[in-house]
Order: sequence, then C-alpha cells, then structure tokens
Amino acid sequence: MSEVNVKERNVKDKLQGGKGHDAWQVDVFVYLHSPDPGHFTVESYLQSDPGNPDKLVFNNRYHPGFDVTFNLIDETGLNYRFPTPDDRENGIWSLMGTTCPNQAHHGWEVFEKSSIHVYGDGMALKAHNPNADDAVGDFKYTLNVGVDGHEPYLPLDPGGTNNNGMTSRQDR
Repeated sequence: MSEVNVKERNVKDKLQGGKGHDAWQVDVFVYLHSPDPGHFTVESYLQSDPGNPDKLVFNNRYHPGFDVTFNLIDETGLNYRFPTPDDRENGIWSLMGTTCPNQAHHGWEVFEKSSIHVYGDGMALKAHNPNADDAVGDFKYTLNVGVDGHEPYLPLDPGGTNNNGMTSRQDR
C-alpha cells in the first residue's frame, strides 16, 4: 500500500482545484405513512438533532458537498412516486432559512436544480447539496411526491442544516 504524506496530499488537492475528496454519498429513507400532511418520517445517519428527528445535519468536513439519494418507501399503497423524469426539478425544492418551499415560493438554494434525477421507477431521487459557503446554516426543503409521480403533489417538508461550508482544506 502506498502512503501519501500530508505535503503531497496538499499539492494534489491544489491540482484538483482544492477538492481532495469526492462528494459524500448519502442515502436518506423517506417513509410515507399516509397522504395526510406531515405523516412521514425520514431516516439517515445525518440525523443528529435529537430535538428534530426529521432534520438532516450536513457536516461537510472539507468534501465537495453531498450526493443525496432520497429513497421513498410508500406505505400508503396508493403508488406515490417522485415526479416523472420530465418534471424532475419539482422533485425537491430548497430555501435557506425557516420558510418551507411551496408551489408559490420555491427555489434551489441548497440542492442544485441541475443535479436532480429520478430513478428506480420514481422511488429514488438524487440531488447534490454542495454545502457551499453561501448556503451554510439552517434550511428547509420540500420533497414532492404524487400518485404515479404526477400532480397534484403531496409536499413532504423536513428541514436541514449545512455546516462547514468550505469544500477544501485551507493551508494552515
């Protein structure tokens, strides 16, 4: 096994645009219990806020963000899915602060719009959270699901926190 010393790693990081690591790969499991508002739960190792069990906390640790795969488990039997691939950008909205994104007021301030993809017959949605400096702090996001992946969408709106905004280790 070849070892790379810290000095060589820092040079490598600079040659790679300051990104010495790949993005974190994260799975989040979203359990839809019923179509009633708020009847869902979220499970992931990112849950580290005991006061808010559905909140995800993204600790970057100098990686270039997170590639998050949201896996829908539809317990309703009504065939809920993430939006169809042609409407994928409406699968997840995100806003910094405490306002939950909705149909009238939404954006892609945390999860990048261009990174959104729907997989697995609509049961998985992947999006990139760069956790960049301008998007550090508390945020809200809405996952939209619909019967067979079509509107009207049922909004699932857990929250999150981005920490450590830098994507590379700075020289110390």
